[in-house]
Amino acid sequence: MLAVLMILSITACNKNPEQGDIKTDSVIEQPENTENIPDNKEEEKVMYVAEYEDVLADTYEFIANIEDRVGPDNGYFGGIWDATIALGKEALEEIGFVFKDVNGDSVYELMIGAFNKPDGAYTNNEIYELYTLKNNKPELLFFDWSRSTFSLKEDGSFFYQESDGAAYNIFGTYYMDETGEMTCEYYFTYPDVNNPEIIDIYHNKTGACYPELSKKIDITLDDFWSLVEEAAKGTVKLSATAFSNLDEKIVEKALTVEPAPDSSLIVGESVQPSGDLSNTDNSTSYADHHWWEYSWWEGGWYGWWMVFDGDGYYADYINEARDCCAYIDREDNSHLISIWDDVYNDAYNNCLAEVEVEIDLDKNVATSVYNGINFFWFDDVEAGDWVIDQEDAGVDNMILIEGSFTDADGDYCEYGVVLTRWGYEWNEEDSTYPPPPDYYESYLLPLMEDEEHPPWDFVPN
Repeated sequence: MLAVLMILSITACNKNPEQGDIKTDSVIEQPENTENIPDNKEEEKVMYVAEYEDVLADTYEFIANIEDRVGPDNGYFGGIWDATIALGKEALEEIGFVFKDVNGDSVYELMIGAFNKPDGAYTNNEIYELYTLKNNKPELLFFDWSRSTFSLKEDGSFFYQESDGAAYNIFGTYYMDETGEMTCEYYFTYPDVNNPEIIDIYHNKTGACYPELSKKIDITLDDFWSLVEEAAKGTVKLSATAFSNLDEKIVEKALTVEPAPDSSLIVGESVQPSGDLSNTDNSTSYADHHWWEYSWWEGGWYGWWMVFDGDGYYADYINEARDCCAYIDREDNSHLISIWDDVYNDAYNNCLAEVEVEIDLDKNVATSVYNGINFFWFDDVEAGDWVIDQEDAGVDNMILIEGSFTDADGDYCEYGVVLTRWGYEWNEEDSTYPPPPDYYESYLLPLMEDEEHPPWDFVPN
């Protein structure tokens, strides 16, 4: 859910991007497979928008090579992953794409989803990803994940619904404005802080499931479900082009590119980050890379953190390690690192740290950037305070974070965080590894062996 909430709230906050116009020669009509079309029916045409070719190629490659992966690529392709696993060999037939001018600005959006299956688990209107063009380049506006769905409505808005358990239900209506940005009316349920048996209901316009950033509204659960029912009215079925009918040139491109680095989390194996470690002089920006090149960094992590040195308040914490989990999430042109432990134990509402970083794939280094709200424990994290070099750990699938601060009272703290990618065993037999977390055997390892995600509420057994 973190990934979904981040990208939705980010796209709602960017105010003045320029939306590119489609070139007249970029909309190409291709004949669709007419094998079963009656003689008296005109040959149907399939429209392609050339600017989306890489997106279509990447998606085709992902579906076609699903057997090479054992987990979704950290949020992106989440719904596509679920559908491909459920549909098996029929996935290329049942998952498709639609070009449609959603907001009437003459720019075609790309929707990818399960549009071609009339009955069963997947409907004709389950949108997994929505893209638009900004400066003639595809930009992802939203994607769905397990337990969440987007559907197009007659008025061009999108109905959204998500469930994360009996106490956590979410729905909303998303609107695409004339600039190509998403705005929303967003509602969710959340247990009362003082009495978890009481379910409160909140509303906001940011698309983030945070009570402290939302307005509590005085309605009953029955009222909430009535609002859900009303918001779901007007959804439409879409006729799509199946990926099995994708243009042969795009298919050829998809199957000749190097597969995306596997961000799936496999206990006991090693994966190296994308990028050339020898290229240290020619750094490139986020716009120069495919999103999947960041997959080594993205997703869940686990480990521990410790105060290495300090005085005043922090002197009592020296050499006291605390287990923690972390998540590295893609934003627009940066990533957000969230860290939580058994004290600051809520990934959504009570983190030990939240720090925005930029990842340089050419150097495989993540560096903190200033955003005004970065923090670790009791103090801010400024631009350049964190420099996370994958090589510093000296072992696969691990990163080290080091930092220091002097708080408002003048007390000094020097700290470090040791993290291993979620789903990978902590190599206790290798002497080059730091010691494992205290709750590794009893809490973290069983979750990974059961293929669970990191615990959003860190409550060890």
